[in-house]
Amino acid sequence: VLIGMIVGYASATQEAATMLSIAIGSILLLLSNLILPIETMSKFVVDISRYNPYVMSSELIKQTMLFQAGILDIWVELLLLAGVMIVLIALAFGVNKASKMRLLQKSPHLHKGYIYVPEDAYLKLGKHIIKNKNDVLKVLKSMSDEEFETHVKKKNEISDWVSNILKERKLAWRLRFKVRNRMLAIMERDIEKENKYKKKIMNNAKRDS
Repeated sequence: VLIGMIVGYASATQEAATMLSIAIGSILLLLSNLILPIETMSKFVVDISRYNPYVMSSELIKQTMLFQAGILDIWVELLLLAGVMIVLIALAFGVNKASKMRLLQKSPHLHKGYIYVPEDAYLKLGKHIIKNKNDVLKVLKSMSDEEFETHVKKKNEISDWVSNILKERKLAWRLRFKVRNRMLAIMERDIEKENKYKKKIMNNAKRDS
């Protein structure tokens, strides 16, 4: 499972992940002592196959089931198997993080707040039109008290739009209090945080290129 996760994270396409998974699975199966006895292979292959998690696990089961080996008798093998699992888990997390960074560097709009909003999904509040979060901030600043009363205090249309269209339910929940100054402060902090994240992604992309 962990090897499959690593292959999936490291592959750029689904086809590449499938082909690489088949290749690695075939190699591990060949070295699993299931198809061919490992003893019939070269010493180099035998030494490598001993680190195959399947071979290590099957040997431990064989020793405990057939030879009644106790924990003290197989503690070295257990420690080695645990070490292999820890390395695979660390590698899976590392490759996952690297693949996410690579994806965000190529497509920073995938980060929350950069979702594509079609024209028919724009929020129209009287003469104001909201297309993104920057527009939310501008409209909150420019709308009159009467407009704020109509579109926010009676029914918080901005909070509903942020939740349903931008899919940012946490931000929408924070905007539900219907107090203009508080909503402005929340939007300013959110946009500032988002801009810092975007700048960081761009700097990482320039450094790696």
